[in-house]
Amino acid sequence: MQFLLLMQQISMFPSKDTTVATVDFYGNVLGVSEGSATITVTTDDGAKTATCIVNVAAPKYTIVNIGNKDDGVTYTGTGFYYSVPRAINDDVYYMLGDAICTATYTFTGTGIDVVGNNDIHPIGNEYLITVTTILEGITGKLEAGCQIQYKPGILLDRTNTNPIDWTTPDAKATNASIVVMGISGLIEGEEGEAIASEHFGDRLDYNIPPNQIEFLKKMRKDNSKPIIAVITGGSPMNLSEIYELADAVLLVWYPGEEGGKAVANVLFGDVSPSGKLPVTFPKSLDQLPPYEDYSMVGRTYRYMSAEPMFPFGFGLSYTTFKFEMPIISNTIKKDKREVEISVDVTNIGNVKSDEVIQLYITTPASEGLKLPLYSFKGFKRLTLASGEKQTVKFKLNTKLLESINNNGESVLIPGTYTVNIGESSPGSRSEQLGSAKESVCKFQITK
Repeated sequence: MQFLLLMQQISMFPSKDTTVATVDFYGNVLGVSEGSATITVTTDDGAKTATCIVNVAAPKYTIVNIGNKDDGVTYTGTGFYYSVPRAINDDVYYMLGDAICTATYTFTGTGIDVVGNNDIHPIGNEYLITVTTILEGITGKLEAGCQIQYKPGILLDRTNTNPIDWTTPDAKATNASIVVMGISGLIEGEEGEAIASEHFGDRLDYNIPPNQIEFLKKMRKDNSKPIIAVITGGSPMNLSEIYELADAVLLVWYPGEEGGKAVANVLFGDVSPSGKLPVTFPKSLDQLPPYEDYSMVGRTYRYMSAEPMFPFGFGLSYTTFKFEMPIISNTIKKDKREVEISVDVTNIGNVKSDEVIQLYITTPASEGLKLPLYSFKGFKRLTLASGEKQTVKFKLNTKLLESINNNGESVLIPGTYTVNIGESSPGSRSEQLGSAKESVCKFQITK
């Protein structure tokens, strides 16, 4: 079996870490009281070794001397910590502070000379000892007899300078292609860290960089093999075209220290995904009104009447769930200040999976008040094996059901309340995308 894995070049992280020397924020080497600590790393062929001396007495942030112990040549790295790498082809990769640095090596005698210190790629402001990349996570899942081809297919937000394309032809010859796309902290985030952003980390364009969309179109043209789009980013993006072009879309945000393994577990079916969107993804920026005042009309799942691309709370799994009609315990009156709602949920698919059951309330209209269309009032996470059924119960007290009037006061509005229970926020869009049909019921609050 063959896989083709393509990534934005700017998001590519190399392999690393067989032995780690850790340094704290102040440049002190942890686990070494004085003198030097010697770390030996063996290259992949097992025949060459190099010794790295961690200098405890080194100046702040200058913590590692990388040297060939036979000829005495020394190179110095700076950062909060250093991890001795595994040699891959003609490159040695190592961590320095919050950056991944690339250095080439050549064998001389029985040691390794590190020559050069180029191509620093920021990875954010987290100081992690080890980071499992998406590439590493995927390659770690492959069994004997499988082949993976990796190519940096596209740049982050601009057309490739080199027009030669070795990626899209290979996609037609593989069993499946995994394309890692999206945005990164280089173009969104804190103003001092988004060094590729013209707007100091703010995003004025809701769309995915157009060069990525064009690349995916080339991948799709005359290609019937599966294409899986893995999307990175830290904010909503226009995924409309990606949704139409790819056979599957996996939003991974910024995956974190063990994110590569988590992504691979989902891609290879070892884990059924159960994540839910914490924000609404509009179909386009045109669906959002301009910020001319502080009105929430048209914004978020609470006040947005237009159909979104991906609703708040949406997220699919590898199975299918069914929701029965809810059962309501009572009507809220003066002497009964709580209502219990229960619903049976069944996994009617073939895969064991978690599901996040969500409950939304629609408050009856009240003259003079601009009430939300829906309000998220509760959720329950459960794990169901194939064919298993569980009863989920929610308790709603009057405090949860109160609204805010024009004087800023909490009031309990009498009338008929509508309850929506399902896999995402209410509306037909989630069902169109593959979610289970939501379950709806109503109850009364009397004066």
